[in-house]
Amino acid sequence: RMWEVVKTGEKWSGELQHRKKNGEVYSTSASMKMLLDVEKNPIGFQLIELDLTERKKIEEELQKKIVQLEAAQKKLAESEKDAAIGQWATGTFHYFKNLLMIIRASAEQIRRNIISLPADRIQAELDSVIRGADQMAEMMNDVLEFSRPLSASPDIIDIREIMKEIIASQKDTLTQKKIQVVEKYENSGVFS
Repeated sequence: RMWEVVKTGEKWSGELQHRKKNGEVYSTSASMKMLLDVEKNPIGFQLIELDLTERKKIEEELQKKIVQLEAAQKKLAESEKDAAIGQWATGTFHYFKNLLMIIRASAEQIRRNIISLPADRIQAELDSVIRGADQMAEMMNDVLEFSRPLSASPDIIDIREIMKEIIASQKDTLTQKKIQVVEKYENSGVFS
């Protein structure tokens, strides 16, 4: 392409690749034009080159530093985001866990003192409240565990078991509202 442009009388500018005697490749910034005599006949070519070896090395190093800086910025942003989420989750779930402890203690107190209502009905309702409070506390522990930094090896869980526990914990409510749950699991149900 360079020679096609120069032979038309136009000036060509661009980058050239050269090979030294030792096989090393280097780049130059080049400008080439045709030289003409007084009668506008071609008499030769003028080539001006500037070695870009040092500039290329600096550009490559700069590009590497930019990539490293971007990676560090991304990691810092993720770390700050994770820390903020972790702080929020920790504070929120400690608050909820404390409330659940109060609910549970109150429900146990009621269970011990109520004698005027049908005992089996009151017992069943209070057992349900206590079971729900225990499950919520367990969920809070799971979320707190989730908000901590990840360990090197992830835990493997079977989602089917978790779903069965959730459905079982809501069995009374589902039955009262005449809701039927159909469990259908595909694949292994195991995630890491």
